[in-house]
Amino acid sequence: MFQQLTRPNGVSAQALACALTLGVAVCSAGCGGSSSAPGSASVAAGGGRSPANEKSLFLVGVLDTQSTECVAKPDTSVPLLAHGVLDLGFATEYRSSLLLGNQVTPAGGASAGQSVSLDNAEVNLTSGEVPLLRFTTTLTGFVPPGSGDTATYQASLASLIPSELSVSDGVRNAHDLVANVRVHGSTSDGAALTTNWLAFPITVCTGCLVQYPASAADPESSTAGYRCASTSAVRSPPSVPCTLGQDVPFSCEICADTHPICRDPLLNPSLF
Repeated sequence: MFQQLTRPNGVSAQALACALTLGVAVCSAGCGGSSSAPGSASVAAGGGRSPANEKSLFLVGVLDTQSTECVAKPDTSVPLLAHGVLDLGFATEYRSSLLLGNQVTPAGGASAGQSVSLDNAEVNLTSGEVPLLRFTTTLTGFVPPGSGDTATYQASLASLIPSELSVSDGVRNAHDLVANVRVHGSTSDGAALTTNWLAFPITVCTGCLVQYPASAADPESSTAGYRCASTSAVRSPPSVPCTLGQDVPFSCEICADTHPICRDPLLNPSLF
């Protein structure tokens, strides 16, 4: 956790206070933390001990949970997302399922590995070359020990854009963000570990995930132009994403009764 916090440009004092109240540390891009560049891996000694590992804890990517029926399966055969989308018309937080690998082996060449407890994720949000926000968010759980050269994997849920921060002008006004994320953990004997950095692009929009298929047109409003029918008016309900407003496009039928931009495409700002 950062010792000194400052309010970055574009983040209101209220948003910063909310973030701190809910346990999210926010600081300017230059404060605290390691000087390691994104893309590098580092291992730090914890509790006065020397690093216990010859290999390390590593971050693989962001799991595509839509492909596994909304379950974050810690398996390298599961597809990874190349980028994310946060549609602020329907969601205010981007929650990712991070796939982590553990290939920590004790010094001395012992074959048995060590489990790694997950502590937190460090996230740097940028827009182009401009740093926006830096924060840490608490993680729970652990990655089981591997055996020899065989790594084990675990999934951990981490917020890459917390809801308290998505209301900031810096996030709302930036169409394309990059979340640079790394995870901190510790082994069972107290050695602190830090993963490699992962750069994960996220598009921020309002209404861009809504689709208006011709089959969803309300026949009773044809004279007024396209209007989307609700799910109660269609025979086959459309599929619903794991998280509405994140990553996966969806039919306007899902939200036509509750969101004006779903009912009438002329009200959708992402189309203009």
